[in-house]
Amino acid sequence: MSQRRDRANKSLVWTYFEEMGDSARCKRCNKVLRRSSGSTSALRAHLRTHDITLQPASSYSDENNNHATTSQGVQQTMEQFIKRESVEEVFAKLVAVDGFSMHSLVKSEFIRRAMTDRGFQMPKNPSTVTAMIQKQAGKIREELKESLQAILKDGGRFSCSFDEWTSLRNRRYLGIILHGNNKYWRLALIRVRGKVTAEVLEDEVKKKLLQFGITMEKHIIACITDGASVNVKFGRNSPTEHQLCLAHGLHIAVCSALYKKEPSRPLHDTGEEEEDGDEDEEEEEEEEEEEGETTGEHGEDLQSAIKKVRKCVSFFRRSPAKNEVLQK
Repeated sequence: MSQRRDRANKSLVWTYFEEMGDSARCKRCNKVLRRSSGSTSALRAHLRTHDITLQPASSYSDENNNHATTSQGVQQTMEQFIKRESVEEVFAKLVAVDGFSMHSLVKSEFIRRAMTDRGFQMPKNPSTVTAMIQKQAGKIREELKESLQAILKDGGRFSCSFDEWTSLRNRRYLGIILHGNNKYWRLALIRVRGKVTAEVLEDEVKKKLLQFGITMEKHIIACITDGASVNVKFGRNSPTEHQLCLAHGLHIAVCSALYKKEPSRPLHDTGEEEEDGDEDEEEEEEEEEEEGETTGEHGEDLQSAIKKVRKCVSFFRRSPAKNEVLQK
């Protein structure tokens, strides 16, 4: 009876491995393990990295023995009832959430060891990691599309907000966010090159929405943007309602009140609309206004107060020792 149980337990190992003479290949991760004198202990130890524990032959008992095992003798654990993340999901989160680069995921010995211990097969080059993340992104995109389409079938509608963002490498991107009932989805961060006109902006937004089966004419109630001239023109041409960002408007109003400068040249009304401006140029103008002298009824008082505040801030910023005293 004992020999029969030993053979049964040993045969369970080979349901997870492919025998290759003095070695064995894991069917889960394709890792090849060497065997010493036909022993399967190393194979059982490897199975534990996949959260699979085989019951030792010595632990078999009578039929009344109540072990948490399957009919094949594989011990059940809580982790086997929990959906396990795929390697694509793990890599996507390490890059998107924690900010790791593709190169660091491949070259870091700590990450490679941790992933291998969890039973994942690590890629050898960053391009493979990129392909895996893009595969996961496509999967998430399809799942999001299905959920958005379900909302539309129930009669739901959305609003959309977007804005430009410039990275530390001076690259410009367009971020698009879709808003629903007490929920929002970040649809895209699109790289934009050159000057972005209202027509180009509208085309980029429509193309991205269409990837999720959404059209501006049928499914978007309103678009929210800041007050840049290109966005104002987009709002005039848009088939939806257009709402300017109140926070951006408040910022401009405060800057206008505190840092307003007298115009250096007269403005002539030619009766023609201004051409689409660049958001970067408008931001530079705002910065110049902040650095300029104030004018108006309380201009001198405000200028004096602002100079004193800036002087106080510079006093603590330039000296780590004084800053530590301030933090106390």
